[in-house]
Amino acid sequence: MNIAIANYIQFEDKAGTLIANSRYQNFFVGETRNWGGNNYSYAPFIISGTVSNRGGDAPRASLVTVPNDITVGIVSQMVINYRLVRVSTVALTQSESGAFSEGQLLATEIWSCVNGTQDYEKVSITLSSPLDATRSQIPKRVLSSYLVGSIPSSGTVFAS
Repeated sequence: MNIAIANYIQFEDKAGTLIANSRYQNFFVGETRNWGGNNYSYAPFIISGTVSNRGGDAPRASLVTVPNDITVGIVSQMVINYRLVRVSTVALTQSESGAFSEGQLLATEIWSCVNGTQDYEKVSITLSSPLDATRSQIPKRVLSSYLVGSIPSSGTVFAS
């Protein structure tokens, strides 16, 4: 039995409302998967960066995908409108027949889309610290797991 990891993402507005047709997964090529009661279309993307660091300063991550008219448009809209992206990292298990299926949820993070870049090889969204997602409302708002996502118990947690 082999184990793999997949990312399931969905874009939301700052109130946590899902943006229509914005759920994607990056493992099952050409498939729409139902996970957690929601359908996720395939999109070729990676999430890179750290969830937290020992110094406590604002960590950064990136969502990177291939450049085409669709991805450039999505990235532009997410950055211009300061959308949030919810990233769920899921362990996949392989059956004896070789098929993979979703297993345990490993982590869920909420990031703020703060910058977009593109070149001939890739399109990237810079993802800002979950704490930065509420910066404009400080000091009027109390931080909660709903606003900032799961907060790790140690400084040695890494995002996929």
